[in-house]
Amino acid sequence: MKRASLDRHTPYFEMLEALGQPGCAVCRLGARAVTRYLNSLSYETVNDVDLRATIREALGLCNHHAWQFVTETRELLGTAIIYRDLIRTLQRRTREQPSQSALIPRGGCVTCAALRTAITDGAELLAASWPDPALREAAAASDGLCWNHLVAVLSASRAAARRRDVVAVQRAAWDRRIARARREGQPHLLLEALASAPGVIGARAQPSANAPPASGDADLAEDAPEVKLGHCPVCAAVADRLAHRRPEIAVGASCPAHAWLSASRLSAVDVDSLVGRLKDLDRRLVSLIEKDSDGPALLRWTRRYRRGWEWVSETVAEADCSACREQRDQEIALIARAGPSTLCVPHLQLAALHHPDVDALMFQTRRAWRAIEVQLDEYIRKHDYRFNHEPLGEEKEAPSWAVELVAGLDGVR
Repeated sequence: MKRASLDRHTPYFEMLEALGQPGCAVCRLGARAVTRYLNSLSYETVNDVDLRATIREALGLCNHHAWQFVTETRELLGTAIIYRDLIRTLQRRTREQPSQSALIPRGGCVTCAALRTAITDGAELLAASWPDPALREAAAASDGLCWNHLVAVLSASRAAARRRDVVAVQRAAWDRRIARARREGQPHLLLEALASAPGVIGARAQPSANAPPASGDADLAEDAPEVKLGHCPVCAAVADRLAHRRPEIAVGASCPAHAWLSASRLSAVDVDSLVGRLKDLDRRLVSLIEKDSDGPALLRWTRRYRRGWEWVSETVAEADCSACREQRDQEIALIARAGPSTLCVPHLQLAALHHPDVDALMFQTRRAWRAIEVQLDEYIRKHDYRFNHEPLGEEKEAPSWAVELVAGLDGVR
């Protein structure tokens, strides 16, 4: 948005609606934008030539959005068309180029780009529409924003006085969250405020009550588990570890995805530590706003211009996530001693660097790609109106199988 406007347009009313619902309004609008984008990709733009070229260059969607594409769109035909194209692209690239260069994405996930745009637009809308009494009233009664999106709103607002007003409303919302978390013994309310909603940042919600119990601090598995032919054993090993072992995660010292993986181990006694983290961020934020307001106007403007209006780097340092390091070490260890087997593209990328005979892995994986391509051809053919009376056979699993081998198993980052 280029100007502060009080025009009551559709995004404004969507923001009002989101502020009236539980959780962070910007998280909610971001998640809604992703759902709309994936539906459009499946039904309207699946044959868009330029978009398909962009997806090919990026080697598909990120793991989280690839599986959301599978599970949330009602028809897998679009998934089959896009991932057949990607399987063919991978076969062509790996024939023509060395493995290290053939498997490098040349761009990012298009759905992540749509999410970033939605979050930026939502933050700018809140900042620009803040003078509107109806919006301020809705914000004051809301659950507040998560930390990441509060920073985005403050970065979008040039007025220091308005920033102070936004923070005052946010502090009141956090106080309500804290009181409710303590009253109901719900630390997840505070985890969401610190780490954003799990559906937005690519994490899963807290594991279900049926998840296997944690297995303590066992060493890395010596071998990958048995898997069906044509599936990635390294993905299976990592998924098994994530299901059985929930390392303690210090919120703010880990990536949001692994912070949410630790959610099953949070209890009422963790509320105070999460409150302490929120209060610490609050103190740092207030200090920055006061610092930003000091000095002559020209000096303040110069400081802000030099920063590019970005507050993220000054408020929270990027976490060096120990769980991410541990998972990567496990993947490298498993890959280094793997025999000839099919690997997903992310683990083939690691194998190109860490396996003594990556050509043997590529040979096995290409066989799986050829089998997937044949099944995807049959899946797509049977969705043609001339043949849709034919029942689906084993090819009905082909879209999910293709996504698994291009993006990795669901939830394995």
